[in-house]
Amino acid sequence: MDALLIEDDEPKSERITEFLTNLSSDLKISHMRSYQSGLRSLLAHTPNLILLDMNLPNYDITAEETGGKIMQFAGREFLRQMMRRNIKAPVIVVTAFEFFGEGIDSLTLEELDRELTDKYSGNYLGYVYYHTILDDWKIKLPALIKERYPDLRT
Repeated sequence: MDALLIEDDEPKSERITEFLTNLSSDLKISHMRSYQSGLRSLLAHTPNLILLDMNLPNYDITAEETGGKIMQFAGREFLRQMMRRNIKAPVIVVTAFEFFGEGIDSLTLEELDRELTDKYSGNYLGYVYYHTILDDWKIKLPALIKERYPDLRT
């Protein structure tokens, strides 16, 4: 089973990849580091599973490129693009934030979860709150994957 991880934080992506690779030899994980590279990857090949950060740079950060502005709701826009293009793939949001946006546009993680469930239930499976010190994500992430893929070998 192939998974696409869209995450700009290298230590976070390494921990998630290592954890999932150790969890199941059936998982093959590709890693993209920005909204644009994730979208390009999705358009080239629809994976069996997408692990998606909510806040992402617009473009990959390189020696020549700053990555552009951080998109605070990149994950929501990614799901919108999937719906617009009629792309079906299960998506789990993996985020280290509990609040998103600013001012009247701000949302808690729970509010965002409800919004994504309402608008993108065809793709959106749920969220995992990732924290470097807490290991709760190591329980919730495989549980969400197993809900969608109960036969996945672990």
